[in-house]
Amino acid sequence: MGQEQTIEPNPTHNIDGTELVNLMNQNVPKRMEELTIPGGVITIVYRDSIIYNQGFGFSNLTSEEKVDPDDTVFRVASLSKIVTTVAALQLVEQGKLALEVDINDYLDDVQLANDYNTNVTLHQLLTHTAGFDQNNMARRSLKQERVPSLKKYLSQHLPGISRRPGEVISYSNHGMALAGYLVEKTSGQQFSPYVRDHIFTPLGMFNSSFENPSAYGERLAKGYRKTNQVTTFEYLKTGPASMLMTTGKDMSAFMRMLLNEGSYKNTKILDKALISRMVSTAFRNHEFAEGRGLGFSVYDTSPKLVYHNGSFRGFNSSFYLYPEIKLGIFFSFNHKNGGMLTREIMASAHENILQLEDQPIGSMEVINTSEDFSPYIGRYQHVKNSWDNLEKLENFPSSGLRVNLSGNKGISILNEPFFPIGNSGFINNDGGRVFFKD
Repeated sequence: MGQEQTIEPNPTHNIDGTELVNLMNQNVPKRMEELTIPGGVITIVYRDSIIYNQGFGFSNLTSEEKVDPDDTVFRVASLSKIVTTVAALQLVEQGKLALEVDINDYLDDVQLANDYNTNVTLHQLLTHTAGFDQNNMARRSLKQERVPSLKKYLSQHLPGISRRPGEVISYSNHGMALAGYLVEKTSGQQFSPYVRDHIFTPLGMFNSSFENPSAYGERLAKGYRKTNQVTTFEYLKTGPASMLMTTGKDMSAFMRMLLNEGSYKNTKILDKALISRMVSTAFRNHEFAEGRGLGFSVYDTSPKLVYHNGSFRGFNSSFYLYPEIKLGIFFSFNHKNGGMLTREIMASAHENILQLEDQPIGSMEVINTSEDFSPYIGRYQHVKNSWDNLEKLENFPSSGLRVNLSGNKGISILNEPFFPIGNSGFINNDGGRVFFKD
């Protein structure tokens, strides 16, 4: 399982929870109205206590059903991946899975198309470094009865490996869905019942599930776009990556478990060494870039920030964890503008309450150099773009991000100058950095 790391407390960051509560109460309702967000929930845990669990607005504008933080169920999309990571790591702890073993050792009915002479591992699935191509054309369904088993879906639609495994972070819903299928293969249970029995029930998360949204009835919030248009409910066949439904209260238990190094109310969910690996950097696209832990993005701040978000058709959710100070914050809104509101609120919290400080890896100083910057010039496609199926038609020559020269002082991206800081890195006037990697 790797060498155990201890999450050390950060004594320089003792926070006043009432300041966070006041920030939410004084700003969220007003901004929700301005951004036409119907409803939402915010839950804050600090040092093993729930200090805030508040519903805002309406879960259903037609019925004027108010959001109940304990009872209203929100779709949280990619926050599913955090739960799936815990499930997979439970089986690592039991010795039924291994992080660094070729996953083909566990697969016999799902074929992994990999032309590289390099194994694909569970560690790569959980850090999004397996190199999967994208394939979203068959991932959605309007009817639950048309959602096949995870085994059947992946056996027919698992994309191939289009980049050498272990070389670059390329976010993959199918990779995390495959991690969920490994849970099925090695536990002997279907994914959703496994998570219910081994994570949700022990944590008292009785309003959380990856399946059967109709069981929630009117408690399931409606998603909205624009001002008051209801979005159509779509089922995602990559369930372990995408289909979690939950409440603010339930997520408080999940956050407390992670912050308590894998235990909740004297019930052990996961070994603390594996929790540490979730919240510690395991891979970076560049030596100076932010990292990924197992299931999370990890930011080199003081105190350390561990983060994931999720967004899909009228819902936006965010999960902020600060392991060193035992603080967790969960947001979920039933409108895409919830992401904008969350970023605004947390920017204020980071600056004025948490005094979050960047601990940059590598230089932030512009250097004088006679380097020829022309090798960086060109048009770049997003690493998530497809290269092996019809979705690659999006990659026309005129698409993508153009990098130009900025005189002889650096490069220009979207007409903004970036200046060299060494090691193929550049910085703009606001401190934003970009890095190049062969």
